[in-house]
Amino acid sequence: MLCLLALAWLVLVNLMSQIFSQVPITSQDKQSLLTRVKNIFYRGFYYMLSLVFAAISMALILLTYKMLKL
Repeated sequence: MLCLLALAWLVLVNLMSQIFSQVPITSQDKQSLLTRVKNIFYRGFYYMLSLVFAAISMALILLTYKMLKL
């Protein structure tokens, strides 16, 4: 069971490092309207992904605590 837990942590850290290495820049006034809207949409998507990863991290912390408590 501890191997699955370690695998879950490794997958989570790997996904986070791969996904959040390319966060789009904040929109600037010199860009076109379409580019600014696209960047706002992408940043919102990354924000939702960060909330999902935070929830998964909390679940893994609880699972780790329960498994190591045994």
